[in-house]
Amino acid sequence: MIPPGFATQLEILAHHARQTPDRVVFTFLDRDTTYGELWTSIEAFAGGLLERGLSCGDRVVMAQPNGPGFFTAF
Repeated sequence: MIPPGFATQLEILAHHARQTPDRVVFTFLDRDTTYGELWTSIEAFAGGLLERGLSCGDRVVMAQPNGPGFFTAF
């Protein structure tokens, strides 16, 4: 369920990245990832897709193993 005031889960994540960038969002294999780190990796990943010619709203298939990269691509 998306809290009031937000339209998407991505908006919630962006909010947390702005408000609490040093807060740990998940731990994988004993390595913590903060909201700020996750948001930075999401922006880089999205930028890479745009550089390859994809546009906002295009559909893609992502195959990711378990790990931090899954959250970035998702």
